[in-house]
Amino acid sequence: MSVINVVVKAVRVYSTGDNVRYRVQFDSPFQGYAKDMNGDYNLTEIDYVDFVPSVLIAQCLNIVEGLDIMYTKKKEAGLRSNGVTGFGAAELQAVLRNAKMQLERRHFSTGEEYVTSDGEVRAHEHDGYSTSIVDIRVTERVQAKLDELLDKMFEI
Repeated sequence: MSVINVVVKAVRVYSTGDNVRYRVQFDSPFQGYAKDMNGDYNLTEIDYVDFVPSVLIAQCLNIVEGLDIMYTKKKEAGLRSNGVTGFGAAELQAVLRNAKMQLERRHFSTGEEYVTSDGEVRAHEHDGYSTSIVDIRVTERVQAKLDELLDKMFEI
């Protein structure tokens, strides 16, 4: 297991056919696996981690103080307007830009088994890393905005 300290440069959204992923790009490279033109995964230097959107959002909600209020407010607005608005990559980009992040990365090997969120046992198809966010320190400006949102919730 390794721990990496990085600064977030960007959060981008992309599609892999029928799946949406969030790519968090960082200020400095670290070891990781990337797919080459032949579709093979090779160990190389990367400066990003791809996340399933719900995983990245959940990890950020658990760490960034006040983000849960922003999330709930945006999520409810989306539900009330038939999904026209909501919480996603744009909101994460606004909150995480220039944030200091500590990542914990665990290497896994081809064939190593893991359990999915629904309890299914599967095996990794290639070598790679699983990444968890251990800590996030947003900029002072962002934290001040999140604190203002909390203060507004208490206004009568």
